[in-house]
Amino acid sequence: MSAYRNLNLGVNLVNGVPRSFKKSSFFQPVIDIYNNKGGVTNEALNSRLPARCSIFDLSHYSMLRVSGKDKLSSLQRTFTTNIYNCSWNRCSDSLILDNEGKIVDKVLISNHDSSLSIITSPGKDEYVEQSIKSMSPNVVVENISEQYDIFAVQGCYSRAAMNKIFYFLKLNFKNLVHEPHTCAIDTNKIIINKGIIGSSGYLICIPKDETQNLFIKLLQQPNIYMSGEEALEINRLEARLLGDIELSEGLTPAEANQLHLITSDKEKFIGYDSVFNSNNNFIKPNKVLKSFSLSEYDSKFNTLYDTDNNEVGSVSRMLYSPYFKCYKGFGYFKDQNISFCKSENNKKIELMDLY
Repeated sequence: MSAYRNLNLGVNLVNGVPRSFKKSSFFQPVIDIYNNKGGVTNEALNSRLPARCSIFDLSHYSMLRVSGKDKLSSLQRTFTTNIYNCSWNRCSDSLILDNEGKIVDKVLISNHDSSLSIITSPGKDEYVEQSIKSMSPNVVVENISEQYDIFAVQGCYSRAAMNKIFYFLKLNFKNLVHEPHTCAIDTNKIIINKGIIGSSGYLICIPKDETQNLFIKLLQQPNIYMSGEEALEINRLEARLLGDIELSEGLTPAEANQLHLITSDKEKFIGYDSVFNSNNNFIKPNKVLKSFSLSEYDSKFNTLYDTDNNEVGSVSRMLYSPYFKCYKGFGYFKDQNISFCKSENNKKIELMDLY
């Protein structure tokens, strides 16, 4: 699907401003963008600017369909959140761990009543599928990734873009869900109201044989642009959201700052005994991931200190945010309750938890 970035036609732009808006004050030029060919920095802005949105290709992600008599009880014992709280036509994030309590994947679960759909990160579908199947012989798990393309429409203009998508696909506009974390199925298409970069947005799953026709029409519309994986990572860092890099590092939920996705008062899930101690309290981590900003960043200086110049953490990764005009990133810290530190050039840094 990434090849469709070449179809970023939209409207002609002059210094970042559509010609039709040249005299309008609400859309000010930010940087030079001409048909969105200005690189990753420009693409990362598409989901942040007024009257514009990004389409992110998620076709390398996988989708599982779960059905059968024991579908809910099997998912309840597989994932870390309470699946029974994810009611019909709702969706929720959850974690799946290994037996040592380390994160294997952060998934999105949608409840469609007769079945549930699970979107997994690249390469994690087989582990998720086998884990669910091991819970009961009365659960059916189908990998339907080869049938569907998955993409995200994100940003201020996402609602307007969805109206166009529904029109092009001839869908029923009553199924355009407006409340966050809600979902609907229209014929064989799945629509989920879900922001994946901290802004409003949608996830769409459509049959692969309908993708090309949709994108040829869609990307000729003004203010709708394909954006690449690099832009997606920048937007995730801006929103303090875990990326695929963090998910591949074998972190525990506490280390990854994801304890909000752990439910203790439910059936034990995979890795439960490695997350909680005998008193049913979280096991204290040796390090924890935090988010922060830097006005300047030199990759040679990755150590972070407290006010007494004691080493308290280190930079994990940083990327430049064109929207905030600074570097956004993550770091590992020894104290999970730490709120401030300083860089090697003595600049104070505020530390924030992840979503």
